[in-house]
Amino acid sequence: MVDTGSGRIDAMRIAGGEVELDTGSGGIVVDDVEALMLRIDTGSGGVRVRGARSEDVEVDTGSGGVEVEVLSGLRRLLVDTGSGSVTLRVPSDFGADIDLETGSGRIDVDLPMEVRTARRDVLRGTIGDGSGTISVDTGSGGIRILGGG
Repeated sequence: MVDTGSGRIDAMRIAGGEVELDTGSGGIVVDDVEALMLRIDTGSGGVRVRGARSEDVEVDTGSGGVEVEVLSGLRRLLVDTGSGSVTLRVPSDFGADIDLETGSGRIDVDLPMEVRTARRDVLRGTIGDGSGTISVDTGSGGIRILGGG
């Protein structure tokens, strides 16, 4: 676990069962992480995760954009931000039940999906076999899910 009251966290080439990164104020950048669970929390600051191999990813930020690229192993992805856009890149063959909600902003999913609920601020449906879970909630900002991570 890395925990700081304020300041940016840069974490590269990490492996472990449970990886936790927490800062009260400052951005978090993660490159090349392999973990059963990746948990990131920031009170204020953007989050960027590239090259993750993890079953369970949680990102919580009070204010700041979020970018997450998961290469393999993903079963559950949870993102909650009070203010900021969210971009997720998942493997093209990833299957999940998705629940996306924004107070203001667009929602775009660049993968084939079966839609259950589609409104300006909410999108719920199933990608692929629906075996995983993606849940995103942002108070203000767009949400985008891309294949090919």
